[in-house]
Amino acid sequence: MKAQPPRTLRKYIIISVIVAIGLMMADYLINNSNSQLFWNEKQKIFYKFQQIRNTKEKDKEVFDDAVFIDVSKAITLSEKQSLNGIQSEVITDRKVLLDFLRKIENHGFDFLFIDIRFEEGDTTKFDADLVEQLLKMSKKSNVAIARSYDLENGRPVPQIDDRLDDMAFYVNYRKVNYDQRFCKYDFIQQGNNSIALEMYHRSERKTIVKKGCFYFDGCQLSNNSTALAFHQKSGLNVPARYPIKKLLEENSVYFKDLTEQIRGKHIIICDLGNRDMVGTYMGEQPGAVVNWIAYKTLMKGGHKIGLGLFLFFLIGYTFITYCILRKKTFTTLILCICDRLQSIIVFSRIRSIINIPIVQFLCSFIGYSLFLWLISFMLYWGWDYLFSPVLPPLVFALLSNGVYFKK
Repeated sequence: MKAQPPRTLRKYIIISVIVAIGLMMADYLINNSNSQLFWNEKQKIFYKFQQIRNTKEKDKEVFDDAVFIDVSKAITLSEKQSLNGIQSEVITDRKVLLDFLRKIENHGFDFLFIDIRFEEGDTTKFDADLVEQLLKMSKKSNVAIARSYDLENGRPVPQIDDRLDDMAFYVNYRKVNYDQRFCKYDFIQQGNNSIALEMYHRSERKTIVKKGCFYFDGCQLSNNSTALAFHQKSGLNVPARYPIKKLLEENSVYFKDLTEQIRGKHIIICDLGNRDMVGTYMGEQPGAVVNWIAYKTLMKGGHKIGLGLFLFFLIGYTFITYCILRKKTFTTLILCICDRLQSIIVFSRIRSIINIPIVQFLCSFIGYSLFLWLISFMLYWGWDYLFSPVLPPLVFALLSNGVYFKK
């Protein structure tokens, strides 16, 4: 093989590094922007991965410190003024909710998240007492409630009482426009903390901050938007789930069991029925489960871009770009490296293995797209890191064509 002049090799390496950094930057900015580019393809990829992955142990790990209180059967009607006059709307029975909050307030839970909106117009005669109870509990425990953002008016939807604003956080999900399925979760929504980020902040005393086009958790580069790894087909099968009305029965066995579990845990009061379901690549999931998995993603650092991950992609993209610029296959370039470093035993053995005919035949099928797919699957399988090989192969294909036509 003819040796390249040092200046030419240096040029190839510099260009490869620039392309790699540019690709990483473009992927990061697209991922954290309002764009839904490539997200339909990403959902399909994640679903295929989940089909061949055993996730039973992951389920236990995800829900081990959460207790879900189901209010799907505790409903009532509320009259709400609209453009078409007064209309009846189904809401959670606030008398039942108030009785439950009074019953658990001294049982030592760590965090109370009520995935129920208390929006202006949805009023009942129990609202004043309910607000006072929430304010009382918030003085000695972590309490948060759900709120929505009014896109038409560009402001948060008002609460039934302004004093609830300090404990109300966004629970919105980014959806693909054409099929209204969940595609990615934004930790900062409309400039404010989502409920997942708020729980993370109160648990770890950390948060995500935007600086220019980038997001940081402390000094570490992070993602604000991410896909979530759903570990089961239906989020309805959460391990610790209690119907709220059963807990209020006299001498309730359910409540006795609940009090033995909730100390130091998160209580999530939500609708696990059909009124708050979100379409995902793993089927329908309750909205509260989506928010909980987003919180668990933060707790395990799934939003952070560590130095190891940065170097992994930098080296990988640089290597692929270098191959393209030199018009070499993976196998040819690896052999070239092994020849130069044959004095090292490891490279000498790799050289001898690749020279085996059957290995050469198998290596001939390894292209850039397949290589990236293997990396994507490995990262998802081992570390729950959702990397989608959609944009990089497109860039590398364009680069290959450009190099070909230039010659």
